[in-house]
Amino acid sequence: MLYTMVSLSNAHIIISSGIIARLFSQTERVCWVYYPQRKNLMLAPFNDEDFKALHKTTNSVLKYRNNKGDRSMDILSIILDHDLDDSSRELAYEVNAVMKVLNIQLS
Repeated sequence: MLYTMVSLSNAHIIISSGIIARLFSQTERVCWVYYPQRKNLMLAPFNDEDFKALHKTTNSVLKYRNNKGDRSMDILSIILDHDLDDSSRELAYEVNAVMKVLNIQLS
C-alpha cells in the first residue's frame, strides 16, 4: 500500500513524517480523543495540558513505522468499539499547527 499523509492500514493510523515534524517531533506519545457522533479522532502532543483540560483524553505511543520517520498508532479498539470501516485507505485530516492538533476523519 502506498501511504499518504494520513492513512489507515491494518487498524493503525499512519502519519507521515511531514506531519510528525510539524506536530509531534518532540514526543513519542500523544493524547487523543474520539468523538463518535462526528467520527473524528483528535491527536495532540502528550504534554499539551490545555488539550487534556478541554477533552477527556487517552494516551498512546506513536511507533516508528519506517526510516523516513513515518509513525503509526493502533486504533483497533476504536474500530471495534464504534463498528467502523477497517479497510485500508487514505483519511481526510486537518492540521492545526498553532494548536498542534491533528484532526482525522474516520468515516
